[in-house]
Amino acid sequence: MKLLLIVAAVLLLQRSHLTECTINLLSLGTIYLPYGFDDNGEPMFEMGRGAAEQSAFDDLNNIIYVIGETGLIHVVDVSDPKSMKLVHTVTQNNVLSDVEVCGSYVAITMLDDFVPGNGNLLLYSLYDPLKESMELMYMLQVGPNPDSLKCTSDGKTIIVANEGEAGTNEFGNFEDPEGSVSIIKLSSGDLSVDPLIITQDTAWLNVFNDKADEYVANGVRWIYHGEGSGQMTTFSQDLEPESMTLSEDETTAYVVLQENNAIAVLDMITGEFKELYALGFKKWDTTLIDASDKDGGINLHYWPIYGMYQPDTIKYFTIAGQEYIATANEGADKEFYVTADYTFAEGLRGEDFVLGNMVSETVSDAMFLALSDETLLGRLQFSTVDGQSMDDPTKYEEFYSYGSRSFSVFRVSDMSLVFDSGDEVERMHAVVYPTIFNTKFEQADMDVNGPEDEMDKSSDKKGPQPESMAIGHVGSKTVFFFGCEKPSTIVMYSVIEGYDPIFESIYRAGELDGTYEELYQSRQVGDTDPEDVRFVDVAKSPIGRAMLIVTGSLSGTLSTYEVLDD
Repeated sequence: MKLLLIVAAVLLLQRSHLTECTINLLSLGTIYLPYGFDDNGEPMFEMGRGAAEQSAFDDLNNIIYVIGETGLIHVVDVSDPKSMKLVHTVTQNNVLSDVEVCGSYVAITMLDDFVPGNGNLLLYSLYDPLKESMELMYMLQVGPNPDSLKCTSDGKTIIVANEGEAGTNEFGNFEDPEGSVSIIKLSSGDLSVDPLIITQDTAWLNVFNDKADEYVANGVRWIYHGEGSGQMTTFSQDLEPESMTLSEDETTAYVVLQENNAIAVLDMITGEFKELYALGFKKWDTTLIDASDKDGGINLHYWPIYGMYQPDTIKYFTIAGQEYIATANEGADKEFYVTADYTFAEGLRGEDFVLGNMVSETVSDAMFLALSDETLLGRLQFSTVDGQSMDDPTKYEEFYSYGSRSFSVFRVSDMSLVFDSGDEVERMHAVVYPTIFNTKFEQADMDVNGPEDEMDKSSDKKGPQPESMAIGHVGSKTVFFFGCEKPSTIVMYSVIEGYDPIFESIYRAGELDGTYEELYQSRQVGDTDPEDVRFVDVAKSPIGRAMLIVTGSLSGTLSTYEVLDD
Protein backbone atom coordinates (compact mmCIF):
# COMPACT_ATOMS: atom_id res chain seq x y z
CA MET A 1 0.00 0.00 0.00
CA LYS A 2 2.93 2.36 0.70
CA LEU A 3 4.10 1.90 -2.89
CA LEU A 4 0.64 2.79 -4.17
CA LEU A 5 0.60 5.96 -2.08
CA ILE A 6 3.99 6.98 -3.45
CA VAL A 7 2.79 6.35 -7.00
CA ALA A 8 -0.30 8.44 -6.36
CA ALA A 9 1.78 11.30 -4.99
CA VAL A 10 4.01 11.21 -8.06
CA LEU A 11 0.98 11.26 -10.36
CA LEU A 12 -0.50 14.23 -8.54
CA LEU A 13 2.83 16.04 -8.71
CA GLN A 14 3.02 15.38 -12.44
CA ARG A 15 -0.50 16.74 -12.86
CA SER A 16 0.39 19.92 -10.97
CA HIS A 17 2.95 20.82 -13.64
CA LEU A 18 0.17 20.97 -16.21
CA THR A 19 -2.65 22.59 -14.30
CA GLU A 20 -3.12 24.31 -10.98
CA CYS A 21 -6.64 23.05 -10.37
CA THR A 22 -8.32 19.72 -9.82
CA ILE A 23 -11.66 18.71 -11.31
CA ASN A 24 -14.05 17.37 -8.69
CA LEU A 25 -17.75 17.14 -7.91
CA LEU A 26 -19.97 18.86 -5.37
CA SER A 27 -23.28 17.18 -4.61
CA LEU A 28 -26.33 19.31 -5.33
CA GLY A 29 -29.16 16.86 -4.87
CA THR A 30 -30.43 13.29 -5.27
CA ILE A 31 -33.91 11.96 -5.86
CA TYR A 32 -34.89 8.32 -5.29
CA LEU A 33 -37.29 7.10 -7.96
CA PRO A 34 -40.00 4.46 -7.59
CA TYR A 35 -39.85 1.22 -9.60
CA GLY A 36 -43.65 1.07 -9.72
CA PHE A 37 -46.95 1.96 -8.06
CA ASP A 38 -49.27 -0.24 -5.99
CA ASP A 39 -53.00 -0.68 -6.52
CA ASN A 40 -53.65 2.49 -4.54
CA GLY A 41 -51.29 4.52 -6.69
CA GLU A 42 -48.65 4.74 -3.98
CA PRO A 43 -45.02 4.67 -5.17
CA MET A 44 -42.96 1.56 -4.42
CA PHE A 45 -39.25 1.80 -3.68
CA GLU A 46 -36.66 -0.95 -3.57
CA MET A 47 -32.99 -1.17 -4.45
CA GLY A 48 -31.95 -3.24 -7.45
CA ARG A 49 -35.25 -2.98 -9.33
CA GLY A 50 -33.95 -0.95 -12.30
CA ALA A 51 -36.03 2.15 -11.61
CA ALA A 52 -33.47 4.39 -13.33
CA GLU A 53 -31.22 3.30 -16.18
CA GLN A 54 -30.75 6.26 -18.52
CA SER A 55 -31.60 9.95 -18.49
CA ALA A 56 -31.84 12.89 -20.88
CA PHE A 57 -31.83 16.62 -20.09
CA ASP A 58 -34.11 19.23 -21.65
CA ASP A 59 -32.15 22.41 -20.91
CA LEU A 60 -34.85 24.76 -22.22
CA ASN A 61 -37.38 23.57 -19.65
CA ASN A 62 -35.02 22.22 -16.96
CA ILE A 63 -36.55 18.76 -17.17
CA ILE A 64 -34.77 15.41 -16.91
CA TYR A 65 -36.44 12.34 -18.38
CA VAL A 66 -35.43 9.09 -16.68
CA ILE A 67 -36.26 5.60 -17.96
CA GLY A 68 -35.68 2.17 -16.49
CA GLU A 69 -36.19 -1.56 -16.72
CA THR A 70 -39.64 -1.43 -15.12
CA GLY A 71 -41.13 0.50 -18.05
CA LEU A 72 -41.59 3.82 -16.27
CA ILE A 73 -40.77 7.21 -17.79
CA HIS A 74 -40.07 9.63 -14.94
CA VAL A 75 -40.24 13.38 -15.51
CA VAL A 76 -38.10 15.28 -13.01
CA ASP A 77 -38.07 19.06 -12.60
CA VAL A 78 -34.49 20.26 -11.97
CA SER A 79 -35.09 24.00 -11.99
CA ASP A 80 -33.53 23.78 -8.54
CA PRO A 81 -31.06 20.86 -8.65
CA LYS A 82 -30.84 20.92 -4.85
CA SER A 83 -34.55 20.17 -4.61
CA MET A 84 -35.53 18.05 -7.61
CA LYS A 85 -39.18 17.10 -7.99
CA LEU A 86 -40.80 14.11 -9.67
CA VAL A 87 -43.66 15.83 -11.49
CA HIS A 88 -44.98 13.09 -13.76
CA THR A 89 -44.64 9.39 -14.59
CA VAL A 90 -45.71 7.52 -17.72
CA THR A 91 -46.08 3.74 -17.64
CA GLN A 92 -45.10 1.46 -20.51
CA ASN A 93 -45.40 -2.32 -20.52
CA ASN A 94 -41.85 -3.28 -21.42
CA VAL A 95 -38.24 -2.62 -20.52
CA LEU A 96 -37.01 0.77 -21.71
CA SER A 97 -33.35 0.94 -22.75
CA ASP A 98 -32.46 4.51 -23.75
CA VAL A 99 -33.80 8.05 -23.90
CA GLU A 100 -32.78 11.25 -25.69
CA VAL A 101 -34.26 14.74 -25.90
CA CYS A 102 -34.30 15.54 -29.61
CA GLY A 103 -35.15 19.22 -29.67
CA SER A 104 -38.91 19.39 -29.44
CA TYR A 105 -39.60 15.75 -28.59
CA VAL A 106 -38.37 12.81 -26.51
CA ALA A 107 -37.18 9.57 -28.14
CA ILE A 108 -37.20 6.32 -26.16
CA THR A 109 -36.28 2.75 -27.12
CA MET A 110 -38.36 -0.14 -25.78
CA LEU A 111 -37.59 -3.86 -25.84
CA ASP A 112 -39.89 -6.70 -26.90
CA ASP A 113 -41.25 -9.27 -24.45
CA PHE A 114 -38.78 -11.79 -25.89
CA VAL A 115 -35.05 -11.23 -26.33
CA PRO A 116 -34.84 -11.79 -30.11
CA GLY A 117 -38.05 -9.88 -30.82
CA ASN A 118 -38.15 -6.51 -32.57
CA GLY A 119 -38.28 -3.54 -30.27
CA ASN A 120 -39.90 -0.13 -30.70
CA LEU A 121 -38.93 3.51 -30.89
CA LEU A 122 -41.34 5.76 -28.98
CA LEU A 123 -41.60 9.43 -29.89
CA TYR A 124 -43.19 11.58 -27.18
CA SER A 125 -44.00 15.25 -27.02
CA LEU A 126 -42.12 17.16 -24.35
CA TYR A 127 -43.74 17.27 -20.93
CA ASP A 128 -46.42 19.95 -20.76
CA PRO A 129 -46.53 21.38 -17.20
CA LEU A 130 -49.94 22.99 -17.81
CA LYS A 131 -51.56 19.73 -18.89
CA GLU A 132 -49.25 17.71 -16.62
CA SER A 133 -48.74 15.20 -19.39
CA MET A 134 -46.60 14.09 -22.31
CA GLU A 135 -48.21 12.55 -25.37
CA LEU A 136 -47.05 9.48 -27.27
CA MET A 137 -47.02 10.75 -30.86
CA TYR A 138 -45.51 7.78 -32.75
CA MET A 139 -44.46 4.20 -32.09
CA LEU A 140 -42.14 2.72 -34.73
CA GLN A 141 -40.88 -0.83 -34.88
CA VAL A 142 -37.10 -1.17 -35.02
CA GLY A 143 -34.77 -4.18 -34.81
CA PRO A 144 -34.20 -6.74 -32.05
CA ASN A 145 -32.85 -5.53 -28.70
CA PRO A 146 -32.67 -1.77 -29.35
CA ASP A 147 -29.91 -0.87 -26.89
CA SER A 148 -29.20 2.81 -27.53
CA LEU A 149 -30.22 5.74 -29.71
CA LYS A 150 -28.85 9.03 -30.97
CA CYS A 151 -30.48 11.94 -32.79
CA THR A 152 -29.03 14.70 -34.92
CA SER A 153 -29.02 18.27 -33.65
CA ASP A 154 -31.98 19.27 -35.87
CA GLY A 155 -34.06 16.36 -34.57
CA LYS A 156 -34.71 15.09 -38.10
CA THR A 157 -32.68 11.88 -37.94
CA ILE A 158 -32.68 9.20 -35.24
CA ILE A 159 -30.46 6.15 -35.23
CA VAL A 160 -31.08 3.11 -33.06
CA ALA A 161 -28.48 0.43 -32.29
CA ASN A 162 -30.24 -2.94 -32.44
CA GLU A 163 -28.01 -5.29 -30.49
CA GLY A 164 -29.60 -8.45 -31.85
CA GLU A 165 -28.78 -10.63 -28.85
CA ALA A 166 -29.43 -14.35 -29.04
CA GLY A 167 -32.28 -15.78 -27.00
CA THR A 168 -35.58 -17.65 -26.92
CA ASN A 169 -38.48 -16.36 -29.02
CA GLU A 170 -42.21 -16.44 -28.26
CA PHE A 171 -42.41 -20.03 -29.47
CA GLY A 172 -39.70 -21.22 -27.11
CA ASN A 173 -37.17 -21.61 -29.91
CA PHE A 174 -33.60 -20.33 -29.87
CA GLU A 175 -32.87 -17.48 -32.28
CA ASP A 176 -29.77 -15.36 -33.00
CA PRO A 177 -30.93 -12.31 -35.00
CA GLU A 178 -28.79 -9.95 -37.05
CA GLY A 179 -27.34 -6.88 -35.40
CA SER A 180 -28.21 -3.63 -37.16
CA VAL A 181 -28.81 0.11 -36.90
CA SER A 182 -32.24 1.56 -37.67
CA ILE A 183 -32.20 4.95 -39.39
CA ILE A 184 -35.36 7.01 -38.99
CA LYS A 185 -35.73 10.29 -40.88
CA LEU A 186 -38.42 12.87 -40.17
CA SER A 187 -39.49 15.63 -42.53
CA SER A 188 -39.44 17.98 -39.53
CA GLY A 189 -37.97 18.06 -36.05
CA ASP A 190 -41.44 19.19 -34.90
CA LEU A 191 -43.73 16.18 -34.40
CA SER A 192 -46.84 18.37 -34.52
CA VAL A 193 -46.31 19.13 -38.23
CA ASP A 194 -49.13 17.63 -40.31
CA PRO A 195 -48.38 15.65 -42.28
CA LEU A 196 -45.10 14.50 -40.74
CA ILE A 197 -43.35 12.27 -43.24
CA ILE A 198 -41.33 9.46 -41.65
CA THR A 199 -39.01 7.22 -43.62
CA GLN A 200 -37.17 4.28 -42.12
CA ASP A 201 -34.23 2.19 -43.28
CA THR A 202 -31.85 -0.34 -41.75
CA ALA A 203 -28.07 -0.48 -41.94
CA TRP A 204 -27.11 -4.16 -41.88
CA LEU A 205 -23.82 -5.53 -40.62
CA ASN A 206 -23.97 -8.40 -43.12
CA VAL A 207 -21.98 -6.20 -45.52
CA PHE A 208 -18.94 -7.47 -43.61
CA ASN A 209 -19.70 -11.18 -44.06
CA ASP A 210 -17.69 -11.64 -47.24
CA LYS A 211 -14.54 -10.46 -45.47
CA ALA A 212 -15.26 -12.17 -42.15
CA ASP A 213 -12.01 -14.18 -42.13
CA GLU A 214 -9.98 -11.02 -42.73
CA TYR A 215 -11.71 -9.12 -39.93
CA VAL A 216 -11.29 -12.03 -37.52
CA ALA A 217 -7.60 -12.28 -38.44
CA ASN A 218 -7.30 -8.56 -37.60
CA GLY A 219 -8.82 -9.11 -34.15
CA VAL A 220 -12.61 -8.73 -34.51
CA ARG A 221 -14.06 -11.43 -32.28
CA TRP A 222 -16.49 -13.94 -33.84
CA ILE A 223 -17.70 -15.58 -30.66
CA TYR A 224 -20.76 -17.73 -31.36
CA HIS A 225 -21.07 -19.86 -34.50
CA GLY A 226 -24.35 -21.62 -33.72
CA GLU A 227 -23.07 -24.23 -31.28
CA GLY A 228 -25.85 -26.37 -29.83
CA SER A 229 -28.54 -24.89 -32.07
CA GLY A 230 -28.18 -27.34 -34.96
CA GLN A 231 -27.34 -24.62 -37.48
CA MET A 232 -24.31 -22.49 -38.26
CA THR A 233 -24.75 -18.74 -37.87
CA THR A 234 -23.13 -15.93 -39.84
CA PHE A 235 -20.51 -13.39 -38.82
CA SER A 236 -23.05 -10.56 -38.79
CA GLN A 237 -25.38 -12.48 -36.48
CA ASP A 238 -22.59 -12.41 -33.94
CA LEU A 239 -21.90 -8.67 -34.32
CA GLU A 240 -23.89 -6.80 -31.66
CA PRO A 241 -24.16 -2.97 -31.68
CA GLU A 242 -24.03 -1.59 -28.14
CA SER A 243 -23.72 2.20 -28.19
CA MET A 244 -23.02 4.95 -30.71
CA THR A 245 -21.54 8.39 -31.14
CA LEU A 246 -21.84 10.94 -33.94
CA SER A 247 -19.10 12.93 -35.66
CA GLU A 248 -19.10 16.70 -35.28
CA ASP A 249 -20.73 17.21 -38.70
CA GLU A 250 -23.15 14.32 -38.03
CA THR A 251 -22.32 12.60 -41.32
CA THR A 252 -20.75 9.57 -39.63
CA ALA A 253 -21.81 7.35 -36.75
CA TYR A 254 -19.35 5.17 -34.85
CA VAL A 255 -20.96 2.04 -33.46
CA VAL A 256 -19.25 -0.04 -30.81
CA LEU A 257 -19.68 -3.82 -30.92
CA GLN A 258 -18.79 -4.52 -27.31
CA GLU A 259 -18.42 -8.29 -27.13
CA ASN A 260 -16.72 -8.30 -30.54
CA ASN A 261 -14.13 -5.73 -29.34
CA ALA A 262 -14.67 -3.62 -32.45
CA ILE A 263 -16.09 -0.38 -33.84
CA ALA A 264 -18.14 -0.19 -37.05
CA VAL A 265 -18.32 3.02 -39.09
CA LEU A 266 -21.73 4.02 -40.46
CA ASP A 267 -22.12 6.53 -43.28
CA MET A 268 -25.13 8.62 -42.27
CA ILE A 269 -25.61 9.91 -45.82
CA THR A 270 -25.74 6.56 -47.63
CA GLY A 271 -27.12 4.66 -44.65
CA GLU A 272 -24.53 1.89 -45.04
CA PHE A 273 -21.68 0.56 -42.96
CA LYS A 274 -18.36 1.26 -44.62
CA GLU A 275 -15.66 -0.12 -42.29
CA LEU A 276 -15.08 -2.36 -39.29
CA TYR A 277 -12.11 -1.89 -36.95
CA ALA A 278 -10.77 -4.25 -34.30
CA LEU A 279 -9.72 -2.42 -31.13
CA GLY A 280 -6.83 -4.74 -30.33
CA PHE A 281 -5.71 -6.19 -27.03
CA LYS A 282 -4.00 -4.87 -23.93
CA LYS A 283 -0.96 -6.56 -22.41
CA TRP A 284 -1.04 -7.00 -18.66
CA ASP A 285 2.69 -7.78 -18.44
CA THR A 286 3.52 -4.07 -18.19
CA THR A 287 0.43 -2.85 -16.31
CA LEU A 288 -0.85 -3.99 -12.93
CA ILE A 289 -4.04 -5.96 -12.34
CA ASP A 290 -5.72 -7.57 -9.34
CA ALA A 291 -6.89 -10.88 -10.82
CA SER A 292 -8.33 -12.67 -7.79
CA ASP A 293 -11.12 -12.30 -5.26
CA LYS A 294 -9.47 -14.95 -3.06
CA ASP A 295 -6.11 -13.26 -2.44
CA GLY A 296 -6.98 -11.50 0.80
CA GLY A 297 -7.43 -7.98 -0.53
CA ILE A 298 -5.62 -5.59 -2.86
CA ASN A 299 -2.88 -7.43 -4.74
CA LEU A 300 -1.82 -5.82 -8.00
CA HIS A 301 0.59 -7.82 -10.18
CA TYR A 302 2.00 -8.02 -13.69
CA TRP A 303 0.88 -11.08 -15.66
CA PRO A 304 1.66 -12.36 -19.19
CA ILE A 305 -1.99 -12.21 -20.22
CA TYR A 306 -4.15 -9.97 -22.42
CA GLY A 307 -7.19 -7.79 -21.86
CA MET A 308 -9.92 -7.01 -24.39
CA TYR A 309 -11.00 -3.36 -24.40
CA GLN A 310 -14.69 -4.10 -25.13
CA PRO A 311 -16.08 -0.61 -24.39
CA ASP A 312 -19.65 -0.16 -23.22
CA THR A 313 -19.76 3.54 -24.10
CA ILE A 314 -17.93 5.59 -26.72
CA LYS A 315 -17.79 9.35 -27.29
CA TYR A 316 -16.49 11.40 -30.22
CA PHE A 317 -14.46 14.53 -29.47
CA THR A 318 -11.90 16.81 -31.09
CA ILE A 319 -8.69 18.38 -29.82
CA ALA A 320 -6.82 20.96 -31.93
CA GLY A 321 -8.84 19.93 -34.99
CA GLN A 322 -8.00 16.24 -34.61
CA GLU A 323 -10.82 13.68 -34.30
CA TYR A 324 -10.80 11.09 -31.52
CA ILE A 325 -13.04 8.55 -29.85
CA ALA A 326 -12.89 7.95 -26.10
CA THR A 327 -14.00 4.58 -24.73
CA ALA A 328 -15.06 3.30 -21.30
CA ASN A 329 -13.72 -0.24 -21.34
CA GLU A 330 -16.16 -2.28 -19.28
CA GLY A 331 -15.71 -5.72 -20.87
CA ALA A 332 -18.42 -8.26 -21.73
CA ASP A 333 -18.74 -11.98 -22.44
CA LYS A 334 -21.50 -13.98 -24.08
CA GLU A 335 -23.59 -16.52 -22.22
CA PHE A 336 -27.08 -17.67 -23.15
CA TYR A 337 -29.48 -20.60 -23.08
CA VAL A 338 -29.71 -22.46 -26.40
CA THR A 339 -31.61 -25.68 -25.60
CA ALA A 340 -32.50 -27.65 -22.49
CA ASP A 341 -29.31 -29.62 -23.08
CA TYR A 342 -26.94 -26.80 -24.01
CA THR A 343 -26.01 -23.37 -22.67
CA PHE A 344 -23.36 -21.38 -24.51
CA ALA A 345 -20.80 -19.68 -22.26
CA GLU A 346 -17.51 -18.42 -23.64
CA GLY A 347 -15.74 -17.68 -20.35
CA LEU A 348 -13.88 -20.04 -18.04
CA ARG A 349 -11.82 -19.44 -14.92
CA GLY A 350 -8.08 -19.98 -15.14
CA GLU A 351 -8.26 -23.07 -12.94
CA ASP A 352 -10.86 -24.61 -15.29
CA PHE A 353 -8.36 -24.49 -18.15
CA VAL A 354 -5.99 -26.51 -15.98
CA LEU A 355 -8.60 -28.97 -14.74
CA GLY A 356 -9.90 -29.45 -18.28
CA ASN A 357 -6.41 -30.20 -19.63
CA MET A 358 -6.76 -27.17 -21.91
CA VAL A 359 -3.35 -25.55 -21.31
CA SER A 360 -0.78 -25.94 -24.07
CA GLU A 361 2.61 -27.45 -23.28
CA THR A 362 4.16 -24.26 -24.64
CA VAL A 363 2.86 -22.36 -21.59
CA SER A 364 5.58 -21.81 -18.97
CA ASP A 365 5.56 -23.72 -15.69
CA ALA A 366 5.15 -20.44 -13.78
CA MET A 367 2.08 -19.50 -15.82
CA PHE A 368 0.63 -23.00 -15.42
CA LEU A 369 1.01 -22.79 -11.64
CA ALA A 370 -0.56 -19.31 -11.59
CA LEU A 371 -3.57 -20.62 -13.53
CA SER A 372 -3.85 -23.44 -10.98
CA ASP A 373 -3.81 -21.09 -7.97
CA GLU A 374 -7.04 -19.28 -7.05
CA THR A 375 -5.03 -16.55 -5.28
CA LEU A 376 -3.20 -15.77 -8.54
CA LEU A 377 -4.90 -16.40 -11.94
CA GLY A 378 -7.07 -19.38 -11.04
CA ARG A 379 -10.17 -17.27 -10.45
CA LEU A 380 -9.85 -14.82 -13.35
CA GLN A 381 -12.31 -15.25 -16.21
CA PHE A 382 -10.69 -15.94 -19.60
CA SER A 383 -12.12 -16.34 -23.09
CA THR A 384 -12.32 -19.75 -24.76
CA VAL A 385 -12.68 -18.00 -28.13
CA ASP A 386 -9.22 -16.46 -28.14
CA GLY A 387 -5.70 -17.78 -27.60
CA GLN A 388 -5.94 -21.33 -28.98
CA SER A 389 -2.83 -23.12 -30.14
CA MET A 390 -2.58 -23.33 -33.93
CA ASP A 391 -1.18 -26.85 -33.60
CA ASP A 392 -3.96 -28.06 -31.30
CA PRO A 393 -7.13 -25.87 -31.08
CA THR A 394 -8.26 -27.77 -27.95
CA LYS A 395 -5.32 -26.22 -26.07
CA TYR A 396 -4.64 -22.60 -25.13
CA GLU A 397 -1.26 -20.92 -25.17
CA GLU A 398 -2.41 -17.33 -24.61
CA PHE A 399 -5.09 -16.07 -22.23
CA TYR A 400 -7.50 -13.16 -22.79
CA SER A 401 -9.53 -11.55 -19.99
CA TYR A 402 -12.61 -9.35 -20.37
CA GLY A 403 -12.32 -5.56 -20.30
CA SER A 404 -9.22 -3.47 -19.80
CA ARG A 405 -10.22 -1.70 -16.55
CA SER A 406 -9.38 1.59 -18.20
CA PHE A 407 -10.44 4.31 -20.55
CA SER A 408 -8.83 4.75 -23.93
CA VAL A 409 -8.56 7.23 -26.77
CA PHE A 410 -8.48 6.11 -30.42
CA ARG A 411 -7.67 8.21 -33.47
CA VAL A 412 -10.74 8.31 -35.71
CA SER A 413 -8.90 8.09 -39.03
CA ASP A 414 -7.65 4.54 -38.46
CA MET A 415 -8.90 3.62 -34.95
CA SER A 416 -5.33 3.39 -33.72
CA LEU A 417 -4.84 3.57 -29.96
CA VAL A 418 -3.24 6.86 -28.92
CA PHE A 419 -3.84 6.68 -25.15
CA ASP A 420 -4.86 4.18 -22.50
CA SER A 421 -5.08 4.87 -18.78
CA GLY A 422 -3.31 1.57 -18.13
CA ASP A 423 -3.75 0.37 -14.55
CA GLU A 424 -4.37 3.85 -13.15
CA VAL A 425 -8.13 3.47 -12.58
CA GLU A 426 -7.63 0.35 -10.47
CA ARG A 427 -4.53 1.72 -8.70
CA MET A 428 -6.15 5.02 -7.78
CA HIS A 429 -9.18 3.23 -6.37
CA ALA A 430 -6.74 1.25 -4.22
CA VAL A 431 -5.37 4.56 -2.91
CA VAL A 432 -8.49 6.71 -2.61
CA TYR A 433 -11.14 4.08 -1.77
CA PRO A 434 -9.27 0.96 -0.56
CA THR A 435 -12.20 -0.33 1.53
CA ILE A 436 -14.41 -0.63 -1.56
CA PHE A 437 -11.71 -1.64 -4.05
CA ASN A 438 -13.37 -3.77 -6.76
CA THR A 439 -16.47 -4.16 -4.62
CA LYS A 440 -19.86 -5.14 -6.01
CA PHE A 441 -23.55 -5.21 -5.16
CA GLU A 442 -25.35 -8.53 -4.57
CA GLN A 443 -29.14 -8.29 -4.53
CA ALA A 444 -29.53 -11.47 -2.48
CA ASP A 445 -27.21 -10.18 0.26
CA MET A 446 -28.15 -6.49 0.35
CA ASP A 447 -29.70 -6.76 3.81
CA VAL A 448 -26.55 -8.46 5.15
CA ASN A 449 -23.60 -6.91 3.31
CA GLY A 450 -22.59 -3.40 2.39
CA PRO A 451 -20.03 -1.93 -0.02
CA GLU A 452 -17.09 -2.66 2.29
CA ASP A 453 -18.19 -6.26 2.90
CA GLU A 454 -18.04 -7.00 -0.84
CA MET A 455 -14.57 -5.45 -1.29
CA ASP A 456 -12.37 -7.28 -3.89
CA LYS A 457 -15.28 -9.48 -5.02
CA SER A 458 -15.14 -8.30 -8.66
CA SER A 459 -11.36 -8.59 -9.07
CA ASP A 460 -11.73 -12.02 -10.68
CA LYS A 461 -14.06 -10.70 -13.37
CA LYS A 462 -13.73 -7.18 -14.78
CA GLY A 463 -12.51 -5.15 -11.82
CA PRO A 464 -14.01 -1.65 -11.43
CA GLN A 465 -15.72 -1.83 -14.85
CA PRO A 466 -15.61 1.69 -16.37
CA GLU A 467 -19.00 1.78 -18.03
CA SER A 468 -20.67 5.14 -18.63
CA MET A 469 -19.02 8.31 -19.89
CA ALA A 470 -19.52 12.01 -20.54
CA ILE A 471 -17.17 14.60 -22.01
CA GLY A 472 -17.34 18.33 -21.35
CA HIS A 473 -15.31 21.51 -21.41
CA VAL A 474 -14.35 23.13 -18.13
CA GLY A 475 -12.20 26.21 -18.61
CA SER A 476 -9.30 25.26 -20.87
CA LYS A 477 -9.73 21.54 -20.18
CA THR A 478 -11.58 18.80 -21.96
CA VAL A 479 -12.84 16.66 -19.09
CA PHE A 480 -13.78 12.98 -19.18
CA PHE A 481 -16.22 11.63 -16.58
CA PHE A 482 -16.38 7.83 -16.24
CA GLY A 483 -18.91 5.92 -14.17
CA CYS A 484 -17.35 2.77 -12.70
CA GLU A 485 -20.08 0.18 -12.20
CA LYS A 486 -18.74 -1.92 -9.32
CA PRO A 487 -17.41 0.66 -6.81
CA SER A 488 -20.11 3.15 -7.96
CA THR A 489 -17.60 5.93 -8.47
CA ILE A 490 -17.07 8.74 -10.95
CA VAL A 491 -13.48 8.93 -12.22
CA MET A 492 -12.37 12.17 -13.81
CA TYR A 493 -9.57 12.79 -16.30
CA SER A 494 -8.73 15.90 -18.28
CA VAL A 495 -6.68 16.86 -21.28
CA ILE A 496 -5.20 20.15 -22.36
CA GLU A 497 -4.07 20.63 -25.95
CA GLY A 498 -0.64 19.12 -26.46
CA TYR A 499 -0.74 16.74 -23.49
CA ASP A 500 -2.04 13.23 -22.80
CA PRO A 501 -5.10 12.86 -20.55
CA ILE A 502 -4.26 13.05 -16.86
CA PHE A 503 -6.03 11.75 -13.77
CA GLU A 504 -7.95 14.40 -11.83
CA SER A 505 -9.96 12.74 -9.05
CA ILE A 506 -12.41 10.03 -7.99
CA TYR A 507 -15.78 10.81 -6.42
CA ARG A 508 -18.18 8.47 -4.65
CA ALA A 509 -21.53 9.58 -3.29
CA GLY A 510 -23.19 8.18 -0.18
CA GLU A 511 -21.88 6.39 2.88
CA LEU A 512 -20.01 3.10 3.23
CA ASP A 513 -20.75 2.02 6.80
CA GLY A 514 -23.84 -0.19 6.78
CA THR A 515 -25.62 -2.76 4.64
CA TYR A 516 -26.90 -1.79 1.23
CA GLU A 517 -30.45 -2.04 2.55
CA GLU A 518 -29.69 0.23 5.52
CA LEU A 519 -27.94 2.75 3.31
CA TYR A 520 -30.81 2.70 0.83
CA GLN A 521 -33.43 3.23 3.53
CA SER A 522 -31.43 6.12 5.00
CA ARG A 523 -31.00 7.55 1.48
CA GLN A 524 -27.20 7.33 1.72
CA VAL A 525 -26.49 4.49 -0.71
CA GLY A 526 -24.97 6.74 -3.37
CA ASP A 527 -25.23 6.33 -7.13
CA THR A 528 -24.98 2.55 -7.10
CA ASP A 529 -23.98 1.43 -10.61
CA PRO A 530 -23.77 4.82 -12.38
CA GLU A 531 -25.25 3.53 -15.62
CA ASP A 532 -25.47 6.95 -17.26
CA VAL A 533 -23.60 10.25 -16.81
CA ARG A 534 -24.46 13.48 -18.63
CA PHE A 535 -22.44 16.70 -18.70
CA VAL A 536 -24.29 20.04 -18.75
CA ASP A 537 -22.20 23.02 -19.75
CA VAL A 538 -22.45 26.47 -18.20
CA ALA A 539 -24.70 27.91 -20.91
CA LYS A 540 -27.34 25.20 -20.42
CA SER A 541 -27.08 24.68 -16.68
CA PRO A 542 -29.88 25.80 -14.33
CA ILE A 543 -27.23 26.89 -11.80
CA GLY A 544 -25.12 28.86 -14.30
CA ARG A 545 -22.14 26.56 -13.65
CA ALA A 546 -21.06 23.27 -15.20
CA MET A 547 -23.08 20.33 -13.92
CA LEU A 548 -23.02 16.52 -14.08
CA ILE A 549 -26.13 14.33 -14.08
CA VAL A 550 -25.69 10.77 -12.78
CA THR A 551 -28.23 7.95 -13.05
CA GLY A 552 -27.75 5.13 -10.54
CA SER A 553 -29.20 1.92 -11.94
CA LEU A 554 -29.16 -0.27 -8.82
CA SER A 555 -29.95 2.58 -6.42
CA GLY A 556 -32.75 3.88 -8.66
CA THR A 557 -31.43 7.40 -8.20
CA LEU A 558 -30.98 10.59 -10.18
CA SER A 559 -28.25 12.90 -8.86
CA THR A 560 -26.92 16.30 -9.85
CA TYR A 561 -23.44 17.66 -9.15
CA GLU A 562 -21.66 20.91 -9.68
CA VAL A 563 -18.38 20.39 -11.53
CA LEU A 564 -15.61 22.13 -9.59
CA ASP A 565 -12.25 23.24 -10.93
CA ASP A 566 -10.47 24.19 -7.70
